[in-house]
Amino acid sequence: MHAADYHGIPEHGLPLVPQDAPEFAGLVQDIKARPESFGHWPTGDLTRAAVMVNQTGRAVVALVYLLDHATGKGKKRASTVTNLASSTQNGVS
Repeated sequence: MHAADYHGIPEHGLPLVPQDAPEFAGLVQDIKARPESFGHWPTGDLTRAAVMVNQTGRAVVALVYLLDHATGKGKKRASTVTNLASSTQNGVS
């Protein structure tokens, strides 16, 4: 399994909490306890997971993440994923 590097944007109030941080387990439990507006997410193996924490005091309206990866044959790929759903619109506080 390849390494994954996660980068939050803490300078804008959106840090990532890595799985080895003391508060990670509590954040995962909080997420699991909420209504599943976004469907069922696999939470069995969290070794390559991170939780983005919104410390801005405002709703996050859009989230964009970039994926740079290599295929099994070594071909490099890049993807951009955009989510324009607001957490407030989806009833998540």
